[in-house]
Amino acid sequence: MLFITKKNILHLVFLFFLLGLLFPSFRLLMIGSNESTTVYEYFIAALPEILLLFISVVTIFYLLKEKITISLSITDKFIFLFLLFNVIIGSILAANSKISLYGFRTSYLPIFFYFIARFLPLKKEDIIQLIDKIFILFSIFGLLGIVIYFFFFDFMVEMIHKTGSVVTEYFIPRMTSILWTPVVFGTFMSITFCYFYFKLFQKESSKKNYIYLSIASFCTLFSISRGSIIIMLIGLFLVPLLFKKWKLFAITFAIISIQFLALGFYINSPKVVSSWMIKSYTETADLENGVSRVELWKNAFHDFQKKPFGYGLGKAGHVATRFYSKKSDVAAVSSTDGWFLKIINETGLLGLLTYVLLSIVFIKTTWNNYKEKHIPIVGFMLIMFILVNIQNIVSNVLDFYLFSYLFWMLLGFTENIKSDKKI
Repeated sequence: MLFITKKNILHLVFLFFLLGLLFPSFRLLMIGSNESTTVYEYFIAALPEILLLFISVVTIFYLLKEKITISLSITDKFIFLFLLFNVIIGSILAANSKISLYGFRTSYLPIFFYFIARFLPLKKEDIIQLIDKIFILFSIFGLLGIVIYFFFFDFMVEMIHKTGSVVTEYFIPRMTSILWTPVVFGTFMSITFCYFYFKLFQKESSKKNYIYLSIASFCTLFSISRGSIIIMLIGLFLVPLLFKKWKLFAITFAIISIQFLALGFYINSPKVVSSWMIKSYTETADLENGVSRVELWKNAFHDFQKKPFGYGLGKAGHVATRFYSKKSDVAAVSSTDGWFLKIINETGLLGLLTYVLLSIVFIKTTWNNYKEKHIPIVGFMLIMFILVNIQNIVSNVLDFYLFSYLFWMLLGFTENIKSDKKI
């Protein structure tokens, strides 16, 4: 039991994200992209979850060993409500244990990281140090993506084909790094940009942060993930509003502008790229017919109208597309481009309400805490939460592999820092 210490648990958390970035490639090389059929294949496919459960057990043993008493905050209670309601009611509605298990694994198992981050008795400095290390890791992962894209392009194409996907293009092939999917990669990079941009506004800001954010913004642009680009730009304006420092905004804006011009000339011309993006955003916002994402939204809403109480856990979103045909009447297979549509099709209006209440409570308590104590990292966490949920409108961000673990962990650390009551 001597190895069960706070320091070692934090090392395990960092190891989880390191191995998590490598896992998609490892899985492809070991067992391919098809659904697992043997015990060995199931074991390989479940390695991230096995590591998460190990970290959870170690954390529980630590809390018991140190005889730590836990006091629940109002945010803790609403997250418990969100988790229990959607898993229990969703499983009952689905009436299919296999589908529900996949749905739980995708959407709700990552919440375990919230409780690990929340209930470990940590100093604020220890939390910030771990978060720094994780985001530096993401920047390195972004740099690796740049190297693969420009110097090992054929390898990138080969790995994407191994996933069973095609190389998606908007003018040019989209950057993916070793996740082999541009949308998830773009989401990681946009939040990484926002983190190091936030770090510039701190007393310990350094030139290294410009390097990290420049890597992340370059990768976000070359992923050509429109949702991620919008989130990055919103973050560009939100952070200085919080800290009231506009010189750093001007420098960072110039960096992104130069990178956008580079992307524009690399593709065709900045004018062509700008026109395409504006047209794409406008058509989506206006809900024009023929836009693929808009058609999915409409179909998902029609599915909700048929079953306003939901189809059940796993019978919406990407899990549903894996097990049901597009014409299925027992699942909402079109709810792949909007987290809120996905929830409402799984557990109905009540399921969506639990997430909305959770969000209101988190935003209100976090904002009040920031106004009272002005802890910078708490301000960043609030911005991160808002940005992710804006992107949730158009993407199932909280079902993205690995990103969902990061999201819930950051929420747990936020509540840990905010809590006035000693754990």
